[in-house]
Amino acid sequence: MFRRTYALLLCVLILSPIQAWAQTPTPSPTPQAAEQKPENEKKPDKWDVEADHGPTTLVEFDTDEGTWMSCDVSPDGQSIVFDLLGDIYRMPSVGGRAELLSGGMAWDAQPRYSPDGKLIAFTSDRDGGDNLWVLDAADGKNRRQITKETLRLVSSPAWTPDGQYVLGRKHWVDTRSLGAGEIWMYSVGGGAGTGVQLTEKSSWTANVGEPAVDPQNRFVYFVNSGNFDYNKNVYESIYWIERYDMERGRRAAFIRGAGGAIRPQVSPDGKHLAFLRRDRLKTVLYLRELESGREWSIYDNLTRDQQETWSVYGTYPGYAWTPDGRSIVITANGKFVRVNVGTKTATPIPFSARVSQKVTEAVRFKQKVAPARDTAKLLRWAKRHGDQIIYSALGKLYVKQGTGEPRQLLNTRYLEYAPNFSPDGQRITYVTWSDAEKGAVWVANADGSNAAKISVLGDQYANPVFSPDGTKVAYLKGRGSVYHEEDLASESIFEIHYWDGRRSQYVMDVQSVGPNARMPRLSFDPKGERVFFKESPPAPTPPTEPVRILTYLSSVKLTGDDYKRHIETRFGSEIMPSPNHDWVFFKELHKLYLAPFPQTGKLLKLNASETGLPAKLVTAKSGDWLNWSPDGKTLQWTQGENFYEHSIETLTKQLAKDEKPGEPALTKIGFEFETAKPKGLVALTNARIITMRGDEVISRGSVLVEDNRIKAVGARIDIPSGARRIDMKGKTIMPGLIDVHAHMGYNTLDINPEQQWPYIANLAYGVTTTHDPSAS
Repeated sequence: MFRRTYALLLCVLILSPIQAWAQTPTPSPTPQAAEQKPENEKKPDKWDVEADHGPTTLVEFDTDEGTWMSCDVSPDGQSIVFDLLGDIYRMPSVGGRAELLSGGMAWDAQPRYSPDGKLIAFTSDRDGGDNLWVLDAADGKNRRQITKETLRLVSSPAWTPDGQYVLGRKHWVDTRSLGAGEIWMYSVGGGAGTGVQLTEKSSWTANVGEPAVDPQNRFVYFVNSGNFDYNKNVYESIYWIERYDMERGRRAAFIRGAGGAIRPQVSPDGKHLAFLRRDRLKTVLYLRELESGREWSIYDNLTRDQQETWSVYGTYPGYAWTPDGRSIVITANGKFVRVNVGTKTATPIPFSARVSQKVTEAVRFKQKVAPARDTAKLLRWAKRHGDQIIYSALGKLYVKQGTGEPRQLLNTRYLEYAPNFSPDGQRITYVTWSDAEKGAVWVANADGSNAAKISVLGDQYANPVFSPDGTKVAYLKGRGSVYHEEDLASESIFEIHYWDGRRSQYVMDVQSVGPNARMPRLSFDPKGERVFFKESPPAPTPPTEPVRILTYLSSVKLTGDDYKRHIETRFGSEIMPSPNHDWVFFKELHKLYLAPFPQTGKLLKLNASETGLPAKLVTAKSGDWLNWSPDGKTLQWTQGENFYEHSIETLTKQLAKDEKPGEPALTKIGFEFETAKPKGLVALTNARIITMRGDEVISRGSVLVEDNRIKAVGARIDIPSGARRIDMKGKTIMPGLIDVHAHMGYNTLDINPEQQWPYIANLAYGVTTTHDPSAS
């Protein structure tokens, strides 16, 4: 009887959070309730690549040169088709005035004649992404789409000898934007355009492409590369040519060696293979006799290839043999040349083309350059207790109390991070950092008084948290990498420790996720016996399988025993259990969700759209630094200069009928501050100066700087008597460089040092402004 009663009670306890969605009565609509979609609401129109999407300007001019132009020769040898600035042109094979075959806002490129010369296959994004298309070669009309990919985009068309199929490079992307390539074959006659796979990607960053079919339709030649590497060495063969056997379905490396091997093209008689190779500092056109394997160079005045870059469109523009097999037509240094393969001589093919491009005005946002005052918007670890919100900004702890203005809480010589309240709100814990003294963990009164260091050794610390009874503090500790590694991000393993009021004790190790993710944030279970944390341990994955980066909510006893995984999510980046462990507040793909947290003794799979748990959207507007109120009744998060809160009671009522959540409560915690700037007048004299006025170079001049502004530049400028003069004789001054793709944040995790060496190193090389497109 006891066992049966206990089992029934356990079922009730497990199911109660889930049933709350359905049992909570729905209130009457309020002004803050989510707007319902009208039944007749019009769906957004499909994006039209050819349409105007803002103010445009028509740019027209004549040109006799171009950049990165792919070309092909017609089967009768009378015409050359080529691409120029995303449009397709045709001209006589001897050169001359080019006529437009396909133009407009879409990007059309890589044209290739069909074997009978009636069609031209090309790559185009006119349907919204790169796909293979064909048009009538006679007049450029009757454009039609061969492939209809929306994610695995296709490029680099190559015809089979019978003209029934077109091969292309299909682009595959996993966790990195670089992706990988595969060779696929598509029917020109129509159908769904799904295609037939010929080769499988070697890995998720192996760049396969540039297919070419021999005249017998037996072999497909294509290029392959190793896994992506930032430090590429072309003389160790970044790219090589492989051959796929259409009869036996096998592939093997065909040409490989120093300088690589790229852009294969088979001669019309099938006896020779043309390809390109890097020879010292030049890109050189080679021939290989297929029967003997003998190779020789025939032309070395080509444009530099792109073997060191990521070449989705190919490592060199497409080129072609003439039908008689005596010459190769190829782009070189902005022009076209006909290379005689026997005499190894090149004849220019002059052309002229009328370019007509509609240029849409760029979306620009006004940037404040070195303003005297700015607004703090990167506000981290924000948490409310009562009428106080505590957080870290500008490397210091701030508190906003009631309706008052934010104020600095402490007065230390350290950088201050990761604040957290005790359950009763009377105390706080936080960490500090000093480049000289390293990091420490502290406990203080909530007003900042009576601060005491509870850590012993200087190291990197983060994310301290009080136990429910306030007697313990758990925190992350590094392993001393700060003493021998170049930066704070070098810490690959952290240790979980806890302080019991007298001394600290080690609990267990946890893997660092790296600089693109948060450091593990800690919390206690309701009894204070276990520490919960987020982790993403590396999982071995076969090179051709999608990388599965799984995130877990795990826990361990304070003794270091009984390690458990409670929740698994593939796309979740933050998971915070409520204080009573009835719920989890989590972030998935930049949206915030709430889900029940039943204690089942098994690993729960958590996904916003495919889960057994009823995960409900809290906000689609993203958010960061997810938190709970001490009583577990309110969700808390930040975004920009705002602190948001949403009560569980309100959410469950609003979501009981699958209604959209209402707007959360908002408190502005951002504040204005005076920016740091140097003081004084400095004159840099007797320097050669590269100015911003066109190509002007002043052979001997001066630059006058007041505080952080350039006041004057010229050969003769007035220099105030009180200015500090620095003689720059024999040196050159130029405007600061702007690096538009730089990852400056990879050297830290959540704890920032006082000085970051990447900034100093960039300044030493003249880079004064950077744009980081991805690193967090």
